[in-house]
Amino acid sequence: MRLTCLVLAAGAVLPACISDATEGSFSDPDGDTSDGATSHDSGAGEGAADDDAAQDEGGNGSSATSNGMDDGSPGEPECGNGIIDGEDVCDGTELGDTPSCVALGFERGQLACTANCGGYDLDDCGFFVCGNGQEEGEEDCDGTVGAATCATIGFDNGTLFCTTDCEYNDAGCGVCGNADIDPAEDCDTEKGLEESCQGLGFMTGSLACGDDCLFDMSGCSTCGNDVREADEDCDGPDVPGKTCAGEGFDSGSLGCTTSCDYDFTACGTCGNALADGDEACDGTDFGTDSCVTQGFDSGGLTCNAACDTIGTENCGTCGNNTIDGSETCDGGLLGGITCADLGLLGGTLGCNGACQYDFSGCDLQGIPFGDDGVYQGLSLDAGILPCDDINGSGTDLLLSDDDEATAALGFTFTFYGTAFTEVTIGSNGTLGFGTAFEPGLTNACLPDPFEDYLIAVYWDDLDPVDGVGGGVFHETIGPVGNRRFVVQWDTPHFFGDNNDLIRVQAMLHEGGAIDVCYVDTINAGNVDESGAGATAGIQSDTTSVEFSCNTPDLTDGLHLMYLPL
Repeated sequence: MRLTCLVLAAGAVLPACISDATEGSFSDPDGDTSDGATSHDSGAGEGAADDDAAQDEGGNGSSATSNGMDDGSPGEPECGNGIIDGEDVCDGTELGDTPSCVALGFERGQLACTANCGGYDLDDCGFFVCGNGQEEGEEDCDGTVGAATCATIGFDNGTLFCTTDCEYNDAGCGVCGNADIDPAEDCDTEKGLEESCQGLGFMTGSLACGDDCLFDMSGCSTCGNDVREADEDCDGPDVPGKTCAGEGFDSGSLGCTTSCDYDFTACGTCGNALADGDEACDGTDFGTDSCVTQGFDSGGLTCNAACDTIGTENCGTCGNNTIDGSETCDGGLLGGITCADLGLLGGTLGCNGACQYDFSGCDLQGIPFGDDGVYQGLSLDAGILPCDDINGSGTDLLLSDDDEATAALGFTFTFYGTAFTEVTIGSNGTLGFGTAFEPGLTNACLPDPFEDYLIAVYWDDLDPVDGVGGGVFHETIGPVGNRRFVVQWDTPHFFGDNNDLIRVQAMLHEGGAIDVCYVDTINAGNVDESGAGATAGIQSDTTSVEFSCNTPDLTDGLHLMYLPL
């Protein structure tokens, strides 16, 4: 049904409307209905008839109808000429003083004019409807909130919704810093935390509240998840930003401990006597390699200065008629050495199947005191000791109390079947091989389960740093093939007189024999004179040859020999 309205007067506010069934009719404010199909009102119809009759009587009505302007007067009103004239309420787009649906009391729409210019066409006029999916009038929203957010209406965070009444629902919005934990927030900067890293599934760390009132978990971590977090240096394979070289090492790969700290154990430093990092060797440390693993019978490997190449030039093969490796002889080749050269009385020196000296044909002037199948121990009291005095010529190690230092032997020395080129010298009267060690000031009887390669020359609590004119000296003496490494202790006992020094010496022969000389074992003020609190002997792990332990048997002039079998 089409509604058509007519404004009855220029100042009217409320329209009079008719339906399609009576288009062209309208209701006046008094409720009277007139037929406007041929005229706008009855008065207008009668007037028009009278005019026509008058024109007919005058004889010129036909002419006026044909042009309406012949006499120079205005034409008759006409609907459709786009001009509101005559009884027109509107005409085309000319709507008069009522230009819109809103002016007629509606909320929306585009006002139009009826075809007969007698009223308004209100088909497009209407009222706003919440729920039609269109935001209209005073509605905040309709269905969705469109481009609006919590932030656009004054909040910091959250999700904005639209109610069924087409109004914003800001219950899901929040303000960070208001001391309340709003729906979209984990925490609030003005309120204490109610959660922890552990509660969020991490192992450790400190949880914080971010400026956006969301949990700041950057301080939380779980060591072992292969992801570096919080204060962890690393985590599994995730070891960023550092290398062995960057940390002062020469080689190797930086690792990560199970506690997510940097692991430097695979890093290496050439020259520290440990084959670490990517090193093939370092000093005398060859890992699991030896001359034997390289296909030889004996001898000692060498390591170049760059710690990347193992040399076998000092390895030997017994039975090849060449004294090589750690051999002292090979077949009938004795290197020009005799029993007398080794400190024995005389006799015939031989060579055994292991290419080591056979002393069985020599005249032994000493008294056997031990035999562990590897070494024979002999004690001699000849009065004249064979050890060199090197107090003035040797290198002073400047050892302090309970101290140690490593020195190069200058040749390969075989001790209990293992070849060494360095020895560790302890301030308390000991020599060790392999890794650096210090047995300590408290001696033990042999074999000592805490030591491996050990020569106990005079193992006691000595104090070389306080000795007047004393020290611990070392020197390599003799020609190639008959060299000897001498160590000399000129020292007081820890509780003895600093001017009355003990002097003991050890001499390692290139051929493998060991001489120990007890020049002076009396130290004024020391109750443990002559080794009463000392140990003398040699050992390798559980194998040992011991001369004395805490007995006063290390008297002045005593000479001990340890001969390899």
